[in-house]
Amino acid sequence: MQTNTLHRTSVLILAFAALLTTACNKDKGATLTLPTTGTIVQNLKADGEQYTLFSLRENGLVANTDSATNKWDIGFKKTTLIINGGTLRTGAGGAFIHLGDFDALKTIADTATFRTDNDAESLAIKPGSGNGWYNYSPLTNTVLPITGRILVVRTANGNFAKLEILSYYKNIPKIPTIRDDARFYTFRYTYQPNGTKNFD
Repeated sequence: MQTNTLHRTSVLILAFAALLTTACNKDKGATLTLPTTGTIVQNLKADGEQYTLFSLRENGLVANTDSATNKWDIGFKKTTLIINGGTLRTGAGGAFIHLGDFDALKTIADTATFRTDNDAESLAIKPGSGNGWYNYSPLTNTVLPITGRILVVRTANGNFAKLEILSYYKNIPKIPTIRDDARFYTFRYTYQPNGTKNFD
């Protein structure tokens, strides 16, 4: 009986040690392995009050004071994305979600339909969990990009890009938790500057 009790105690200690090790490793902030293709943008902070504007053409941020210009292509605020096109914007932009692999998307079909931002309730990339690029988990209170949802963007100047959101958390943790800093986008994209719909 004593041997069984000692055995059970040993098992519990080992289990606790394994749990502690896992927790410690998690605190070290294991990160995603970034893909090797596309232009990588890390930890782009999405403001909660106004949109963080980004130029795919210039691979850089655009001041919010230039929101009424064609200098930017895509904007980020919390989990909502906007595109510089439609009745709300000045650019020629539009977007749709392609289901598939980022690298395998070599060309945009001529039959593809680009949506535009026409009002707060009708955006090119539909907001809300499961509607656009992400799922929200009420169990863990985290936002996770949906694998295989590639944003195909017509930029403000009428060229094309493909974009994949990789993480919504600072320093791209593999398994984000409520303790991780949110509203930090990491994404990759490929921009085609010559006006064609090919990404080769």
